[in-house]
Amino acid sequence: MPIDIGWLVEKRVSYFDYHGDITVKELQLATRIGLEFLEQVDAPLLHTVQNSDDIASFPVQIGSVNKIVRESLSHPKMGWIISVGIQSDIIRFVAGLVTKMMKTRSRIVEDIDEAKTFLNYVDTSLIDLKTVSLPTKEQMLYRIVDDQVIEVQASSTMQPMKEQ
Repeated sequence: MPIDIGWLVEKRVSYFDYHGDITVKELQLATRIGLEFLEQVDAPLLHTVQNSDDIASFPVQIGSVNKIVRESLSHPKMGWIISVGIQSDIIRFVAGLVTKMMKTRSRIVEDIDEAKTFLNYVDTSLIDLKTVSLPTKEQMLYRIVDDQVIEVQASSTMQPMKEQ
């Protein structure tokens, strides 16, 4: 199922919106985009909000997930990762264990307002996130569906992303 990726605050807070059954391949592609975001930012830290309230399933093999996300989670510009609305106890456990293994700053919260409040608390250099709306589908930069990354253009047409 799709993963939509964009900015909550451009080059300061990335936004990942997960839907349905997330596959290992989709997680790999999302992690690659997250790493590209980390490489692009000038700020000391890039925070990430992951909206997980629409996830049906997620890869729970700790070794595989750890291997996939290792490079981005250990990146020197990786800030806080805030996961919103994880309903599954198993997914919460895996997310918590992987971020602890990688010594990543992470928090699981119930809703987006709590995520915004927490980020403003831990990073006072951010604008007041309460005034920031979630990006619409048209404002997202990428959509991952199955094994394909689609770049969302300003005209709202979607094109496959070029491989590096």
